[in-house]
Amino acid sequence: MTNDFIRFDKDYNGKIDFRFLKQSNPKSSKDFLLFDQYQVFLGKKEAENDSEIYISRAKKAFENLVEKGINKDTLMECADIFKISVIADRIGKIVSEIGDDCKGIKGAIDAFYAISLNPSFGPYTNSMAIIAFNATMKRDSVLPIIFYRFEKGYLFDLVRGGLSKDSFEDLLKGKYQVSVRYNTKHTPITKEQIKEKLLNAKADLANIGIVHLDLTGSLVNGTFGDYSDADVIVDFKDGFSIKKLKEAKSFIGKLLGLRADVISFTDRFAQTPDLIRFRERLF
Repeated sequence: MTNDFIRFDKDYNGKIDFRFLKQSNPKSSKDFLLFDQYQVFLGKKEAENDSEIYISRAKKAFENLVEKGINKDTLMECADIFKISVIADRIGKIVSEIGDDCKGIKGAIDAFYAISLNPSFGPYTNSMAIIAFNATMKRDSVLPIIFYRFEKGYLFDLVRGGLSKDSFEDLLKGKYQVSVRYNTKHTPITKEQIKEKLLNAKADLANIGIVHLDLTGSLVNGTFGDYSDADVIVDFKDGFSIKKLKEAKSFIGKLLGLRADVISFTDRFAQTPDLIRFRERLF
């Protein structure tokens, strides 16, 4: 395993698992009800719709492979979890291509390729390739990688088009830094301290052009923790611009000492159900 893919010790942000499982869903979900899906992931809510059912099943499949490793029996069990019929001989072929030494990034890539190139899981083939990849990584205490929905298509096309495993590993190195960032704790701070800092900096924020600021995300839905970003929605006096948004993100991040996810009131994402449901006006 190269030094680009570091092992985690005791500290691990379990929300990384949720993020990659959410993105592995073969059906493009436009409901943006991430909070409810996260509650299902945590076992605090029963799955009620297709997106929530997928998260529940994908988590079971992932945990099964993390606990037991990849073999014919565990892959057959994953097929049962997703309620799909598979041919045992084809699963056996996948396992033989993966080999016995399925560890770290090399083993994860072997699993990804074997499942991708032997589509035995029907509509869940790509999902299973991602789940098996990250189960192998986590089983060896290496951070999982988030394969975002918008980039999955071309990655699978490259693999099925003959991309070498070494080249695929090179592609993953940049993506891995996202996982490292998500697994980095910020300086301890509470919601009340965040609110106080932002209110005390109201004049500086006004100089950037911010006239209104709402808290949202984990700061409002009760899930804010050591790995969380500060999610805020801002309204600019003279209208939105990329330059203003970057300036606001940089200022707020430095002010709070943690990553700031700043979006504009005019952004369509600000009107998604979760951000409407969990929003608190600060000024």
